[in-house]
Amino acid sequence: VVNDLIARRPEIKTLFLVGSCPSEVIKLDLSTVAEKLNQRFLGKVRFVNYSGSGIETTFTQGEDGALKSLIPLMENTEDKKLLLVGTLANNVEDRFKKIFSNLGIPNIESFPPRQSTQLPKIGNNTKVLITQPYLSETVRDLEHRGCQIIHAPFPLGVEGSKLWIEAAANSFNIDNSLVSSTLEPLILRARKAIEPYKQKLNGKKLFLLPESQLEIPLARFLNRECGMELIEV
Repeated sequence: VVNDLIARRPEIKTLFLVGSCPSEVIKLDLSTVAEKLNQRFLGKVRFVNYSGSGIETTFTQGEDGALKSLIPLMENTEDKKLLLVGTLANNVEDRFKKIFSNLGIPNIESFPPRQSTQLPKIGNNTKVLITQPYLSETVRDLEHRGCQIIHAPFPLGVEGSKLWIEAAANSFNIDNSLVSSTLEPLILRARKAIEPYKQKLNGKKLFLLPESQLEIPLARFLNRECGMELIEV
C-alpha cells in the first residue's frame, strides 16, 4: 500500500502512521513499522507515528499528537525567534506574520511549517506563541527543549486577539506606543465587522457545555463583545 501511494504521490515527503482503535486492540506496533519504512525510503519520505486511538485520546488530541511526534526531529538553534505553534490557514498565518513583523519582530516561523521537510529549529531563545487550544503535550515537549512559552489568552474576538498579540510583543520588549498604533486600525475594523452580529446576539442568554477547551474564550467574546448574558459556562 505504501509503495503504491508513494508511486502515485511522489510529492509526499512525510507520512504519519496513526494508531486507531483496531490497531491498538491487535497490538500493531506502528513504531517498528515506521522505523522499517524510514530505512526503506531513506532520504525520500519520512515516516512518523503517533496514537489517534479513542482508547487513549480524545478527538481534540490529533493535532497535538502529530506535532509532538515531530519535535524530536527539530534541530537546535540559539537564534532568537517567535514560533507560532498550531495549524493555521495560509492567509491567517501570513496575516499574523505581517502583524508581528510590523511590530519589529524579525524572525517569525510556524510549526507545523507549510513544507514538512522544513521543520523550524528551536532552542533556548525560541519564544512560543500558541495558536490552537489543544496542544498541551506539544507545549510541554517544546518547553523541555528549552523554548520559552508565552502565556496569553486564546485569540478569539477583539479582546482576546489584542491580549494575545500584546503578550508576544511584551516578550520581545516592543514599545507599547508602537503596539498601540499598529493594532488600533485593526481593532476598529474588527469591531465594525462584529457589529451586525452584536445586534442579533445582544441580550440573548448563553449556556455552554464543557465539550472543548474553548468555552472560556468563547464566553468572554460573546459576553463582552456581543452583549450575551452568560447562564453557565
